[in-house]
Amino acid sequence: MAFVVKPDATFRPSPTARGIIAAPFRADTGAAQALAGHGGTPVLQMTGNTDDAFAARVLAHYTRYLGPVAQDWRDRTPGWPMRLVAFDGTSAQNERFFATCGLGRQAARMPDGRELHCELIFAAHQDGPTDDIVRMMLGVSELVGRSKDALLRGDVIRFTAPILPGTLLTGLYCTMPAFCPSDFACLEPAGSGAPIVMIWLIPVYESEKAYIRAQGWRRFEDDLDRLDPDLLDLHRQPIGTTQGSP
Repeated sequence: MAFVVKPDATFRPSPTARGIIAAPFRADTGAAQALAGHGGTPVLQMTGNTDDAFAARVLAHYTRYLGPVAQDWRDRTPGWPMRLVAFDGTSAQNERFFATCGLGRQAARMPDGRELHCELIFAAHQDGPTDDIVRMMLGVSELVGRSKDALLRGDVIRFTAPILPGTLLTGLYCTMPAFCPSDFACLEPAGSGAPIVMIWLIPVYESEKAYIRAQGWRRFEDDLDRLDPDLLDLHRQPIGTTQGSP
């Protein structure tokens, strides 16, 4: 999957690689707790459809580009309803995309005061740790949603511990989804509201967080384009280091 991202006037680049959340990742947020029953068994498999108009529009946008929903979860934590959907890509690429559906109901603020509605997408291989990814995405969605600050291209959500068990990934880099045509990145408002942007969260290592901070996000994305790493591999080699250490 080649990494090629064109500039977009709506999903504006961050002037610097901001650290949006400087905290250890916690899998015990309300959203993540609601995911697991005894033994960590997922209990949020959805049945039926009670979506509001906003979430229904986002879901229609997803299915247009990513195909039918493969799996579906809903977090019913009081005061923080959240839906997460998964889509399987082509068998040749072994892709699976995890996307929030309705996170952007509440508009988020950009630094210049304008508003965006943000939805988050995480990509991994189909044989990846689905339950762990769902817990992580629900927890991150709650943290991002409650912050009310819009994520910008080049931002890094920083954690001090791995975001997924068994990996050394400690951050999520925000960019436009390069795995779909450019029209997928932004859904124009139905009326006079703010646009809905789809933000791809790329998991990154501690060394990559430092590299982005030192060299800038444009250099990092240039490296992704030039080296074309497998960004769905949760154990890939890090970018920007000569020793290959995370």
